[in-house]
Amino acid sequence: MITFKRSASSENLDAPYKYKKKGVSIILIIILLSLLVLSENLMAIEAENMEFRGTLIEPPPCNLSAEGTIKVNFGDKVGVKKVASGKYRQSIPVTLHCEQGSSHSAWQLMISVSGNPVSFDSEKATIVTSERDALGVKIYADGKPFMLDSALKVNGDSLPALEAVLVQQEGADLKEGAFSAHATLRVAYE
Repeated sequence: MITFKRSASSENLDAPYKYKKKGVSIILIIILLSLLVLSENLMAIEAENMEFRGTLIEPPPCNLSAEGTIKVNFGDKVGVKKVASGKYRQSIPVTLHCEQGSSHSAWQLMISVSGNPVSFDSEKATIVTSERDALGVKIYADGKPFMLDSALKVNGDSLPALEAVLVQQEGADLKEGAFSAHATLRVAYE
């Protein structure tokens, strides 16, 4: 009789196969991760087919009226009964000075007026006088009311024609005496 002695159990015969199976899985995981990293690098390379360039510049310096404070004088003989007629209209003598040899064509220059508004002007273009509550100075740009704290475009180096007109609150009586009003005229690049 011939007896065969088993040298290894059936479990031991499957052991190398289990290790091979685990080795193949690990290799597949490494290959997949490598492909994932490689595809991300390829996508990054594809995104680099654009170039952006430019030149930063500063706007040229400009200022209003080199003389300093712009003064508008209505005179010493303003008739309290004539203010409502709109008779007292003065040009605002303002000039714009930009650095020579510079062009602000790449920039849009804007002009604005700010000040304390009167309560009686629905167009919001009138500055209150300190001494007379019912008296104000209405600002016009090219013949139209120039709303306080709003900006108008400046075309080239020419400013709109600015005017100041004395106005009074409807139904109010003005009293004699001196008056003054203050505002800020500003140019700035948009």
